[in-house]
Parts: sequence; C-alpha cells; structure tokens
Amino acid sequence: MTSDPHRDPDPGETWHERSPATGTGELPILSPRPDPQTHRGYAHGTDPRRWRILAVLLVAGWAYHTAHRLDRLNVRVDLARQALESNLDRRAVVVRAVSAEMIAGDGAANSRTSVDDGVAAQARELATLADRAERAAPAAREDAENALSAALARTDPNRRSAALVVELADAETRVMMARRFYNDAVRDTRALAQRRPVRWLRLGGHAAPPEYFEIIERVTPGQAD
Repeated sequence: MTSDPHRDPDPGETWHERSPATGTGELPILSPRPDPQTHRGYAHGTDPRRWRILAVLLVAGWAYHTAHRLDRLNVRVDLARQALESNLDRRAVVVRAVSAEMIAGDGAANSRTSVDDGVAAQARELATLADRAERAAPAAREDAENALSAALARTDPNRRSAALVVELADAETRVMMARRFYNDAVRDTRALAQRRPVRWLRLGGHAAPPEYFEIIERVTPGQAD
C-alpha cells in the first residue's frame, strides 16, 4: 500500500525522506516515532531494576559483614569465659590451701596455737565451697563463687602465712581482671545482637545472647555477715 504524501502525519509518526543522492524519486515513508517516556529512564541509567539489584547486593553485603562480626564476638566471649573459669579455678586451689593451713595451725600469727572448733569449721566450709565452685554448672557458678567469697571474708586473715596472703591477693586480682574482660566482650556482643535488623534477619541464629558474670570481687574481712 502506497503512503499518501499529502496527508498529515499521525501522532507518533515522523517523516523520513530518502537521500536526494539516490535519485529514486520515491515517496517519503512514515516510521513510528520513539516514545521519549519509554526510553528516558534507560538513557540516564535509572533503570528501576538496576536499583533494586543494587539494594539487594548492599543488604546482602551488610548482612554478611555483620554476621561475620557477630561470630568473632561470640568467639571472643567463649575465650574470655574460658580465661575467667581458669582464674576462678586457680582461686579455688588457693582457698583450699588457706583451709589446709587453718586446720594445721600454721598461720603466721598462730603457728604454735591449737585450732579451735570455730576455726576448724570455717576451714572445712572453705574447702567444701571451693570444691562446689569448681564443679558448679555455668549457670550456678556465680552463686557458688559469691558463697566462697563471703566465707573467705569471714575468716581471720592473720591465720594465713605471708606467702598465701600474696598468692590469694594475686588470684583475686586475676579473677577481677578476667571478669571485666569477659563482661566487656558480653557487652559488645549483646549490643550488636540486639539491634533490630540483626534480630529481624536472625543473623545470630536462635542462640540467646551471653549473660554477664557478676560476683563479689573483694570482700572486706569481717563484713560478709
């Protein structure tokens, strides 16, 4: 069908003439005009699909980085907990040595005096509580250590030899430092694990966040009753 050269072009159509160099004398033909609304976004690089893909990649990258960081913090908590329990066990060993010295009457100020029933009872209590603290489950370790600290504070420090005084002070200092390192690790882990995006995406899995370890670090002798 031959196009009418004298009719007005329809909307969406434009005139395209052949080059005069051809000399064919053919009539101009009509071709559809490109819709500027259709190609406007692609021309400027604003394809909505491209933005959606970019957003998904950003979220996936953030989730991977956060999950990896949370895993490192959990490892830090586990290592700090092991160090804390190791120092608590060492303190229990020193407390048993104090107990044995009290029963033997070999304290610095009482090396030649007999041991009365009250002191012997305190010594046996110390040994029992030290054993109980070492064997306590993680959830019950706080209460066991607090009971041991309170019992130790009720004893007379003058019945301890100078060597045990120094060793016990060192053990308690190490416990204090290990507990603070552990609680710092717990604080950082909980702060990250309790963020809303982390909880929504379950980046920490279904495990409960670690708990703080709170014990009596030092008790003044005679003030634990």
